[in-house]
Amino acid sequence: MRDVGRGRPGGRAGERREDRGTDQDRDQDEGGDQGTDEGGPDPTAGIEGVLKIDYPSGIKHVAAPQRVAYDHLPPLGGAHDFYWAPCMGQVFTVAVRTEHFVHSMEHGAVWITYDPEKVTGDDLEPLVRLVEGQPYLVMSPFPGQGKAVSAQAWGRQLQVDAVDDPRIPEFIAATRGNPDLSPEPGRAATPRARSTSTRTTRRRSRAVPQVRTPFP
Repeated sequence: MRDVGRGRPGGRAGERREDRGTDQDRDQDEGGDQGTDEGGPDPTAGIEGVLKIDYPSGIKHVAAPQRVAYDHLPPLGGAHDFYWAPCMGQVFTVAVRTEHFVHSMEHGAVWITYDPEKVTGDDLEPLVRLVEGQPYLVMSPFPGQGKAVSAQAWGRQLQVDAVDDPRIPEFIAATRGNPDLSPEPGRAATPRARSTSTRTTRRRSRAVPQVRTPFP
């Protein structure tokens, strides 16, 4: 499962890419719509700066080494890997295959990312305290993402310049496990593994094998 793309959705030259869809497949709304596809209230309506994209149901799964040409980086929905990343408060210290995290978000997880060139060392601690050990939360570096910190739930994204921005915990509270946003909420936050290989994060995980891959 070796991918050598760096900050680009296409990955290695010659790898297949799977587009998530066209503009006709999604409805992007940056503040006008106060509801969700299911007709319920938008839980992020009161949080300034949240990007909303309504992804269609029946999203396609892909298998490594196939990559997805996401419309946003970090992605907030779309096609994804068959296997989802563990999301029981894991704090990854290296970038992991993006498609795993998108699958986790489909099940209600919130994925917190940071640019390792902008946030380093002790500056990470506010984010670690928010994420570590908490169900349906996961954190990883995402080089070149633009803002220092980005929070993603299915169809929602908040990007901020500071690790202690008060909107980050507000976003988590509004979106984590929210059935009005997640197409398949409530699945196990620790998925089955397809091998016995492991890697070390701040919390040990067996869910995603061979994730020591170059970004993304």
